[in-house]
Amino acid sequence: MRRLSASVFAFVVSAPSAIAQAAPLTWNLYDAYTQSFTVPYAAPVPFGSAGMPAELRMNATIGGNTISFQLDTGSRGIAVSRDLLPPNFPTKGKPGHIFYWSSGNRLNGRWIETQVTFPDAVDGQTGAGAPAQATLPILVVETETCVAAPAGEIFPNHCANPGVTKPATGVTMMGIGFDRTGHGDTPNNDRWNQQFNPFLNLDAMRSGSMRAGYILTPQGVQLGLTAANTANAGKAGVSVSDFAFQKLIPTGLKQVPGSPPDWQAPTGSVTLNGAAYPVGQAVLDTGIDDMLLSLPAHPASGNLTAGTLAVSLLDLNGAVGYGFSVSDAQDPLTPASVTWSPLQPGRWSENRMSGAFVNTGVRVLNAFNFLYDGAGGYVGLQLNGVAAGVSAYLSPLISAQGRLQISNGFNTNLPVVLQGKTEISVSGKPSEPVVFNGPVSGTGGLIVKKGRVMLACDASYTGVTVVNSGAVLMYSRLAGKLKKMPGGVVIREPNPSGTNCPAGVNLGAAHGSDPGDSPAKERHAMDTSSGSGS
Repeated sequence: MRRLSASVFAFVVSAPSAIAQAAPLTWNLYDAYTQSFTVPYAAPVPFGSAGMPAELRMNATIGGNTISFQLDTGSRGIAVSRDLLPPNFPTKGKPGHIFYWSSGNRLNGRWIETQVTFPDAVDGQTGAGAPAQATLPILVVETETCVAAPAGEIFPNHCANPGVTKPATGVTMMGIGFDRTGHGDTPNNDRWNQQFNPFLNLDAMRSGSMRAGYILTPQGVQLGLTAANTANAGKAGVSVSDFAFQKLIPTGLKQVPGSPPDWQAPTGSVTLNGAAYPVGQAVLDTGIDDMLLSLPAHPASGNLTAGTLAVSLLDLNGAVGYGFSVSDAQDPLTPASVTWSPLQPGRWSENRMSGAFVNTGVRVLNAFNFLYDGAGGYVGLQLNGVAAGVSAYLSPLISAQGRLQISNGFNTNLPVVLQGKTEISVSGKPSEPVVFNGPVSGTGGLIVKKGRVMLACDASYTGVTVVNSGAVLMYSRLAGKLKKMPGGVVIREPNPSGTNCPAGVNLGAAHGSDPGDSPAKERHAMDTSSGSGS
């Protein structure tokens, strides 16, 4: 299957010219940051072609030796066998391991803190050579074990010799994922944070001058997030859309000072042969070239050999995703295989437990650039246009739930979809409000916990809006109920002022929209009733 529909295909191929004529959909979250690095892959990657392997590699220098590492968003932490390091490299460190669940392979060794340099990095603004450096623990691998699956468990790509441990040579893995296994005392115990992720612990990130995050693109990796490198270039093979984002929920795992927190994996859903399945964990994994799939009432092992799959990403209900025919080996989005998988043990993504799970594998990058914001807890996708005619689609949106810690003066014209209860706290002096200049929809509710928030378009989300004591909400119309706590302030502006308000929206007699309302601004305080607050 090469396209989901004619309209989807038309959107993809016409995106550069269409977006060039329209105002970009974006936010100012990264405007305060200008520093970044661009790092090319160590060897050419056949992006856009059928059969692309899971071979994104990057050079890193450790102990004076430059080594080519495989980039893996499905794990975290650098693992390198001792035979690749200089003879004088330190030998003392805390025993530990990295466990790769899908294969059942466990790398055993010692965690040793050292400096890691990316020698091919260039300054993101000037293009001049500027090797990026990080100081963090790496796993110096001594042995590797093919772990025998516990009773009742299956490792979908199980290694060949369960129970066998052998000396490790030639190991070069660089785990850059989140909500993944790392330094633990048992294979499935993911109890530490992002201290082990080299892409989030550059010296500049730890000092606060660079936003801790990265973008995977066909041209290489952007380390550090800025307004410039998160913009749409409007050029096929680079980017042909603005970003869509999903706000992630914290894992709650221990955070090491200087490193960013850890976040739960994003969510998505699958439609198989026209049958839709519930939302579950949706991991974009560059470490494998197949797809791992778990769906209710389907096998936990073996392969799916025929059928059509549509994958909706970022929990955006069909606004972002792609599709393929399982048997179409010429489609750049078709994985090497679709492997039936059991659910992975551990925390469940975004606190949902639906019995569904998808690991896309690496070939999803033939349609999308992948952004991870470790500081703020966002993932983002952007169409890159590297493969013509594939069934990939994207509407720039923000999928929101959980706590949004936003700086004073934040604004966006991106549409926002509230997937669940969403709490906003504004940091800094409340001299400027947080402004949502686009529509806010969804089934979730909104809690304004701290600061000033403006909904500059009529809001169609159906959940309850709560304004806490000391917080301020400015709005035109709300579809759901409004509850103002003692000391909360509500200001109604009947005329929407947003720069990206949808045309033709009619909330009828929604809260604040009664025909008798005065067109002047209304200020409401010290009112604890639920309802419109008037």
